[in-house]
Amino acid sequence: MDENREKGLPEQPSEQETPTEPPKGWQPPQGSRTEEKGTEAPRQTVSPYSAAAWRENSTGVNVISPKPAKPPFAADRCDGIFAVLFFVMSYLLLRWSVLWYGEGLRMGIFTLIYAGVVLGYARGKRIAIRRESWFWLAMMLGCALGYCLWGSLGQGGYWIVQILFLLGTAVYWPMSLSGALFSGKMDNWMPVDLFRGFFTLPFGNFSCAPSAIGQNASKIRQGRTLLGILLGAVISIPILGIVLPQLMSADVGFQNLVESFFDNIVYYLRNFLLYGIFAIPTSCYLYGLAAGCFHKRSEPKDFSSCEKNAASLRILPMASVYTALGVICFVYFLFISVQTGYLFSAFRGACPEGYSSYSEYARKGFFELCRLAAFNGAVLLAANSFSRKSCREAAALKGFNLALSLLTILLLATAFSKMALYVNAYGLSVRRFLPCWFMAFLTVCFLMVIVLQFQKFSIVRGVAIAGAAMFVALCLINVNGIIARYNLSRFQEGTLPSFDASSELYDYGLHGVAPALELYQNTQDAELKQDVGWYLHRMYTSAEIENSSWMSMSAQSIYAQTLLAPFEEELQGCSPW
Repeated sequence: MDENREKGLPEQPSEQETPTEPPKGWQPPQGSRTEEKGTEAPRQTVSPYSAAAWRENSTGVNVISPKPAKPPFAADRCDGIFAVLFFVMSYLLLRWSVLWYGEGLRMGIFTLIYAGVVLGYARGKRIAIRRESWFWLAMMLGCALGYCLWGSLGQGGYWIVQILFLLGTAVYWPMSLSGALFSGKMDNWMPVDLFRGFFTLPFGNFSCAPSAIGQNASKIRQGRTLLGILLGAVISIPILGIVLPQLMSADVGFQNLVESFFDNIVYYLRNFLLYGIFAIPTSCYLYGLAAGCFHKRSEPKDFSSCEKNAASLRILPMASVYTALGVICFVYFLFISVQTGYLFSAFRGACPEGYSSYSEYARKGFFELCRLAAFNGAVLLAANSFSRKSCREAAALKGFNLALSLLTILLLATAFSKMALYVNAYGLSVRRFLPCWFMAFLTVCFLMVIVLQFQKFSIVRGVAIAGAAMFVALCLINVNGIIARYNLSRFQEGTLPSFDASSELYDYGLHGVAPALELYQNTQDAELKQDVGWYLHRMYTSAEIENSSWMSMSAQSIYAQTLLAPFEEELQGCSPW
C-alpha cells in the first residue's frame, strides 16, 4: 500500500476494507454484469419543471388536452352557388326592410324565397328531408301568409311576438330538416336547439360563405375571367377621368347625358353599397346556419354527460317538494272556498256586491289570475325537474301535479268568465281578444300536464306543437275584422250603447271597412252616417296608398279599395269641415 502511494497509484482497499454494497448513488455502467443479471438500476429523478416531465405528464398538474380543431370547410360547386344566393337573399331582406316594415306581400314573398333557397340547398346536398320538418315549414309559411292577408297584429306590441315566432321557425326548420337537432328529433331539448340555432351554428360557421365562394372562384375559369374584367374596369377609371371632361366640354348634349347617367349611377350605387355592405354579415349568418346543418358542422354531442348534468339537478328532497306543493295547493283551496261567491258570480252573469260596474269587477284580479296560471306552470316545471324522484317513481308527486293543474284550470275558467262578462258589457277589442286566446293556450298546456301523469311523452314537444298551431291560426284569422263585425252588429241591434263610431272605428283600420259600409248603407241617423262615411273615405285613401306599391299591399287593402271604389265620390261629401 505504501509502494502504491510512493508510485502515485491509487490505493487499493484491503480485503477487510472491501465494501460489500456499492456506494450510495452509484450506478453500474451500461452493459455491465448487473444489467445482464436483470438487476434494475435506480432511475434518476426528473424535474417537474422540465420539458420531459410535461411530455410524460408527471408534473402533478392535470393538463387539459385542447379540443380537436374543426376540419376546414370543403365546398363544392353547390356550396358556392348557394353562398351567392344567400347573399342575394340577404340583400333583399335589407332592401325590402322585411323585419321592420314587413306588412304586405314583401313578407310572404321573402319567406317563400327563403324556403326555396334552403330546400334547394338541401336537395343539392342530397339531404334526406325529415317528415317533422314539414310541420315547421307549414308554420313558417302560415305566419308569413298572415302578413299577406291582414298585415300584422300591430296593437299592443303583439307584432313583436309575431316576428319573433317567424324568426324562431325560420331558424328551427333547417335544423329539423337535416336532423341537426341535439338529440336528432324534437323533444325536451328544444330550448337548447333554439339557442344553438340562433347562436352556435351560425356564428360557429360564420366564415363558410366567403370560404365557399373563394374555393369555387379559384377552381373555375370564369372566376379568373371575372377577376380580369374587374381589373380592366379599375384601370379604365383614370383613363375616363381624362377623356370624359374633354368630350363633355366639346358637346352640351353629351354633357347632359353623362351628367344624368352619373347621377343615376351614384344614386343606385350608393344604395347598393349601403345594403350590400350589411348584407355580407347577414348572408354569413344565414349561410352559416344552413351549412352547419347540412355539413354536420355542429359541436360534438355528448348525451351521457348531458343526461348526467340533468340528473345532477335533482337535489331537492321529496319531503321539501311535497311540503312546498302542499302549501301552495292549500292556499288555493282556501282562496277558492272563501271567495266562491265572488269568483263564480261571473258564471251567473252577475256583478258581486261592492263593485259599481262590470268594468271594475272584470279588471280586478283578471291579470293577477293569468299571471298565477303562468307561475303555476313554472312551479310544476321546477318541482318535477329538481325533485330527487320523478312523478313515475313518486305517487304523491303525481297527485300534487294533478291537484295543482286542476286548480289552475279552474282559475283560468274563472278569469275567462270575467272577461266574457266584460266583453258582453263593453264589446270586443284586441286587448281583450288576445288574452282570451292566451288563456286557452294555458289551458291546453295544463291538460297536457294531466295527461303526462298517466302517459309518457315529451311535454316540450306537445306544448311547442300546440302553441305553434294556435299562434298560426291566430295569424290567419282576421282578428280586427271579427272584432269590428261583432261590435258593429251589436251596435246596430242596440245591445252595445257605449260604442262611439266617431273614434272607435279607426282602431279597426282597413279591417272594419266591410261592416262599416253595411252600417253606412242601413243607418238613418244623419250624424252617424257622416261619421262612418268620413271613416270610409279615409280608409279608401289609406288603401290607395298601400296598393301603390306591391311591397306594402295586402289582400285586405285590395279588398277595401275594391269595396269602396263605387262610393268614392259620395264619401268625399262626408267631410266634417
